[in-house]
Amino acid sequence: MASVVAQAYEGIHAGALEVLADDLTRDLKARLGTKAEDFYPWMHAELRAFFAS
Repeated sequence: MASVVAQAYEGIHAGALEVLADDLTRDLKARLGTKAEDFYPWMHAELRAFFAS
């Protein structure tokens, strides 16, 4: 959590328009341009894992 806050402050200080502070967020951002046939199965698997934990 402290790392996310530190990255957010660093991003604000640098004038960044967005801060991708964790691997899941960076992975999601990288996949946004993929075909729906590939994206949605991945997203469903991620959501299942998230809600199972």
